[in-house]
Amino acid sequence: MKKQRLVRQPSGDARWNRFTTAEEEQRLSVLNERIDRSATILARNVAERQTIMKRAQKRMWRAEDKA
Repeated sequence: MKKQRLVRQPSGDARWNRFTTAEEEQRLSVLNERIDRSATILARNVAERQTIMKRAQKRMWRAEDKA
């Protein structure tokens, strides 16, 4: 197996400076899918939290208007 060395790409990404095997490519693909899924879940959680905060803010305003 070739020596691996982490190389900084011009874009700022860190990449291995060798070709990946099909098995490694598969593993990376699975990891990327997991990352995408996690990111989607996080985004959904953030959106839900923002919605809840907006509702709470509206309730506070209504309570202030009534007082």
